Amino acid sequence: MTIEPKMKQLSAFLVAGITVRTVNKDEERPESAKLPGLWSRFYSEALAAEVPHAIAESPIYGVYHDYEADFRARYSVTAGVAVSAPADGGEFETVQVPAGTYLVFEGKGAMPQIVAETWKSVWDYFQDNNHFKRAYTTDFELYAGEDEVAIHIAV
Repeated sequence: MTIEPKMKQLSAFLVAGITVRTVNKDEERPESAKLPGLWSRFYSEALAAEVPHAIAESPIYGVYHDYEADFRARYSVTAGVAVSAPADGGEFETVQVPAGTYLVFEGKGAMPQIVAETWKSVWDYFQDNNHFKRAYTTDFELYAGEDEVAIHIAV
């Protein structure tokens, strides 16, 4: 599956939710993967409804941040919703998605497979395309519906 990304300029916004720290090599093995547990907890405990200052009708976000380096190094992922103010501590972490230029890769299909397929398109695109370089600042998944994901990559 080849996805041609769209370029978008975005304003900064806040997302609050629950966070894990991981590395891609751990995510490749079910016994060490943290992301499935993050998303399972987020949905099974209906945490979107518990986030303080949540913006009504916010889509669900998966925000990738605090990169140590590139895709081979450790990073954090926050599963959450857009908020109007930082969460007041507790179990919810607030992340600012900075304003900037993002390449957006859109996928539609059965979850969670479409997310993995769309990320594969992201990795293939940056491996084969030298025109844009990933910034490794903050990237995010936006879940627009039950079968739609838009992965935003900072460049």
